[in-house]
Amino acid sequence: MGNKKTTALSGAVLAGVMLALSACGGGGGGATGEVAAPPADPKEVSGEIKVLTQRRVTYR
Repeated sequence: MGNKKTTALSGAVLAGVMLALSACGGGGGGATGEVAAPPADPKEVSGEIKVLTQRRVTYR
């Protein structure tokens, strides 16, 4: 068997590869078949827009 550093490194690499491949598995929620189509007359568009901002406050 190899030394402890090699074993630890290969274990870490194997864990990283397994984690990366599990993220590529798919099967998550997909589209439900609804399609957002633009309105025929843009002047008739109504609704609310919520704007989220993040401000960085620095104190000197």
